[in-house]
Formats: sequence, C-alpha cells, structure tokens
Amino acid sequence: AGLVLFALVVIWHPFPYHSPHLKITCIDVGQGDAVLVECPGDKIMLIDGGGLASSRFDVGEQIISQVLWRKGIKEIDYLVCTHPHSDHFMGLISVSRNFSISEFWDAATYADPPEYQAFLNQLSPRIPRRSLYRGKNRQLDKITIDVLHPPRHYSHPDLNNHSLVLQLKYGNHTFLFSGDIEKEAERNLVLESSSLSSQVLKIPHHGSDSSSSDPFVKAVSPQIAVITAGEYNRYGFPDESIIRKYKQSGSRVL
Repeated sequence: AGLVLFALVVIWHPFPYHSPHLKITCIDVGQGDAVLVECPGDKIMLIDGGGLASSRFDVGEQIISQVLWRKGIKEIDYLVCTHPHSDHFMGLISVSRNFSISEFWDAATYADPPEYQAFLNQLSPRIPRRSLYRGKNRQLDKITIDVLHPPRHYSHPDLNNHSLVLQLKYGNHTFLFSGDIEKEAERNLVLESSSLSSQVLKIPHHGSDSSSSDPFVKAVSPQIAVITAGEYNRYGFPDESIIRKYKQSGSRVL
C-alpha cells in the first residue's frame, strides 16, 4: 500500500509548486535561448525554448521539459517567444504539449514565417495569445514587466529586430531580456526608452557583433551580462570583441 501511494505521489505530484524567491535560470539549449523565470510564489514564465531546425534532437522534450519536471513545475503561466526563429521557438512545441499553459506572449510582428505559424496552429485554442508591443506592461504580484520593443506597427525586414524586449523589475533588481535585437532596434530603444539601465542583461543575439552597439551597452550598463550560445557554433558566436566590450564597461560576463 505504501509503495502504491508513493508511486501515485511521484506520478501526479499533488503538491503545488512554490518558490520563496525570484529565480532566473538560463537553460543550456546549445545554440539558442531559453530563460526560466520562477516568480516569488507560484507563477512561472518561460522566455523562448531553443530549437535546432536541422536536427532530430528535440530540445523542448530532452532538455527544457526535463529541467521543469525536476523542479516540480507542471504549469507555465506565461509562455513567451521573443521572435519566430527556430533557435527560439522550436523547443516550445514539445513544451506546449507537456505543460499546461495559461497565456502565450509574442511580439506584434508584420508577418509570421510558415514554420512559426504551424507552431501557433498547434497551440490549444483555449490559450490566449497576447501580441505585445512597446508600452504594454504586466504586474505579477511584486514583479513588474515592461515591454520596451517592438513599437506598435513596427516593420523591419530582419525578424531579429522584431524581438520582444522585456524589462523585469523586482524590488531594486532589474533584468533586461533582449532577444536577438540588432543595432537598428538598439538605436530605437536608446532613443525611445526612459531607462534601459539594468543590473542583469541577456546579451542580444548570442553575442553577435551585429548587436551590442556602444550606446546600447552604455545605456544598459549591466553588472552581469549573460551570453547564450552553442559551443563551437557555426556562426562564431560570441564575438570576442563583444566580450571585451562588456568587460571593459565593467560587466561580469557569463
């Protein structure tokens, strides 16, 4: 009887997830992005899900879902895709099947590639889709999330520059999640945002030299700058000049 009861507990995990602190985890998905935000209390946000377009390896199933299950997470309150490139959304396909999703967020873009549209079509119609743009914000208990980019009706031929940029504020702590924005979007952010200053920055576009312009780095002035990239990736990310730039600005680069 005891063994049966233990098995049922393991299978159904009836105890609700609860975190006493804000926890932000950059999950190693190789070449791609996936950031898990565990809010104080029980709210969970996943920003991007990695993905390998030319591989049968399912990042969402084999990596992200495993991380969440080991933490006792069964539900994702806010599933977020910064932009429709495979290394950001393909892992979300399995995640959206494995977990209960309360809301789906993405950027208000001018066009969705067919692969991304296929992903959206397989989401449950019961999941509300919020297409966000600059000026929108959400309050999650003690956490404020401001959408800084893209502007409404924004149009740019490069989908990287359509990336959803979120600034998360919790007490005296500020985090900036920048997707894959490049210098054009950075210029827009520096000109239009009242404050980009953030203690922690998820460095844009995996440390590419097409991003992290001098005005952007100066405006953010992060204490900690995190690069997510696959080891020995074919793009040469991160660029050594970008690592030097952040270190010279006083950032600790991870």
